[in-house]
Amino acid sequence: GDETSLSISTSGNITIANITPVTGGTLAGANSVVTVTSTDVVGFKLYVRSLTSTDMNNQGAIIPTSGNGAPAALAVNTWGYNTNGTSNYVGMTLSDVLIKSITGPASSGDITTFKYGINVDLANPAGNYATSVIYTAVPQTD
Repeated sequence: GDETSLSISTSGNITIANITPVTGGTLAGANSVVTVTSTDVVGFKLYVRSLTSTDMNNQGAIIPTSGNGAPAALAVNTWGYNTNGTSNYVGMTLSDVLIKSITGPASSGDITTFKYGINVDLANPAGNYATSVIYTAVPQTD
C-alpha cells in the first residue's frame, strides 16, 4: 500500500481568562481542538494525560484536578475536561486516558474538541495558573 502517515495538531495554548471568583465558585472554560490526520492505516487511538502534574500552579498556589472519575459538576477550586461540550467534567490523570478509537483512515482529519473547565472561589490568589497536557495519537495498522 501507500506510505502510512499519522499527524496530530492542536489549536495551541488555551487561556481561561477574566474570571471573577465569587463565594461558592465561578465556573469558566475554554476549548482546545485536536485534529488527527491519518492515511493507509486501519485506524488510530487518541489519548490525553497531564505531563508532570495534574495541578494547575500559580507560583506555588495550587488548583488540583477534579476527583471526578466520570463526568460530573466540578467541585469548587478544581479543574477538569470533557469532550462532550457539557458543564460536566472529569479529572486529568498522569496516565494516558483513551479518548477515542477510530476505525479507518482520517485523511480529511478527525476533530476532537476538549473543553477545559475551572471552578474557583475567593480562596485562591489571583494570577496565572498553568499546567501541561499531552495529546497522543497512535496508529492502528492491523
